[in-house]
Amino acid sequence: MKNYKIAFVENRYKTFFWESISKYFEEKGHETTWIIQNLKFIPSCKNICTIPYPQKSNLSKIQNYDFSDIFNADRSINYFKGTTHHYEYYYEKIKKWMVREDPDVVIGESTLFHELLTIKICKKFGILYINPSMVGYPHGRFSAYKYNTKEPIGHNDQIPSDNECLQIANDIKNRIKKPDYMYKTKGKESNRNFPTPNSIENKYDILRSYAHGEKYNTPSPIIKTLLEINRKYSSYKWQKKSIKNIDNIRNYKLLYPLQMQPEANLDVWGIKYRNQEKLLIEMAELLNDKWTILVKSNPKFKYEMNAKKIASIIKNKKIKLLPLETEMSDIFNKIDLFCTVTGTIAIECSLSGKPIVQLGKSILDNNKNIFNIKKLEEIISITKTIENNNYLPHDDTERINIIKKLFKTTFEGKISDPSNMPDVMDKSNITLTSNNILKIINQSL
Repeated sequence: MKNYKIAFVENRYKTFFWESISKYFEEKGHETTWIIQNLKFIPSCKNICTIPYPQKSNLSKIQNYDFSDIFNADRSINYFKGTTHHYEYYYEKIKKWMVREDPDVVIGESTLFHELLTIKICKKFGILYINPSMVGYPHGRFSAYKYNTKEPIGHNDQIPSDNECLQIANDIKNRIKKPDYMYKTKGKESNRNFPTPNSIENKYDILRSYAHGEKYNTPSPIIKTLLEINRKYSSYKWQKKSIKNIDNIRNYKLLYPLQMQPEANLDVWGIKYRNQEKLLIEMAELLNDKWTILVKSNPKFKYEMNAKKIASIIKNKKIKLLPLETEMSDIFNKIDLFCTVTGTIAIECSLSGKPIVQLGKSILDNNKNIFNIKKLEEIISITKTIENNNYLPHDDTERINIIKKLFKTTFEGKISDPSNMPDVMDKSNITLTSNNILKIINQSL
């Protein structure tokens, strides 16, 4: 394996996970470099470029570039009333760093504006950008996504036997294990070195970075407080308007599990359908009167729905809200058709014999028993298939092949920020994950 120059992009607490990966790379003879936007989160590494927060004179309306792909996905604009006035300043700073360092590959997320700007610059210069990210299934594994897409790169050749794959498929079908991201941090882990999300320490860190000038990924305390008040009120309104028993519904039932926002899964990878209110209303208008759309809230209910949006969607009599405490296991077998943009539910359905409409890109694209549609209007013919009882679930051979496909595009290792998942910092995980990322880089360059 040749030695590479590997760049990292800061992302709050996740920076310190990448710091450990970076140091491992250096031990193996690779060169690393860093670009830092939030000056509160600076790793103790070599070759770090910190971008000073812009002065008022550095801020201006966009004049020289097309950043529509950035601001359409920018959570600061979509949720926190941010602007684009800092884009050109940061673009020029990141581009200057990129030209100077000329890395072979850049590692980072595709969530925050400076990461999306970095991706745009990487594309311009033909530099590979990878976003290693944990997957829902199989457990304890990650995929490396290319640029700001959900297209995995690299191939894993360590595949379980057919019997092991079938057991994994059955475990997912029987809901024996949840996706890794569903497990909540306890906050009292013995190996915890970083504040628990939403703890006083965590809020202090974020507030301090805002006070020192980081106002481009961090919302103002006033806006954040108002959003939290609205979130709590919205959850109250949701619960008040929810139906208590779906057994009384005689129609065919389509379940749409809301995806959390802000989140790259929908705001970047599924950007065409990021307006879930609009999606639900359009879907209801397309379905005939034999169908009812049931909407399940996300367990981490955030900003994807507010009271105004809730009132808007339930105006349509075909749309019903499920109580907030509803577990997927409570209703799964009662649903006739599922629909998601980029949710993990697609894997669960495909392995459980349940039909699902997938609107966004997925590793399961072109799977014959998953309805990947390009236009929402195609859902009409799919409902006819269900009404006519013409849906054919996967047999065991096909289910085994799905698990094999998931393993081929994923690698062992846990990737997260250590505030959410402290055990990612364990030495064994750093070694395992680092070696697998290097394997992906070696396969891709």
